Amino acid sequence: MGTINYSTYVVGHEFLIIKWASLAGEDDGQPYKIAKYADVSIHVKGIFNGRTLTIQGDNDVVGTPTWATLNNPQGDALTFAAEAIKQLLENVGMIRPIVNAGEGASLDVYMKITY
Repeated sequence: MGTINYSTYVVGHEFLIIKWASLAGEDDGQPYKIAKYADVSIHVKGIFNGRTLTIQGDNDVVGTPTWATLNNPQGDALTFAAEAIKQLLENVGMIRPIVNAGEGASLDVYMKITY
């Protein structure tokens, strides 16, 4: 259980990839300030072992975050119980992944940001 830092990869002048690697049960990702980007998709892959990864956001970038589950354009919660790529609906100030409690998960989260 811990906070996993992200890595940033710039892909030409087209987009960024933000990666949180090897999230396990009860891990969360270091928050990424994302407000200036609106076109975001998220790819989660790895070993789920019954765990669920949730994408959360918050607009309180100067105080104490109160994280809320974000949604896809269809209004469904951005949760992952198996490998998938999903689009983000909301344009929030900060974003992070979080894994529910339990053991055996090892998940990589790739967030593609088009600018």
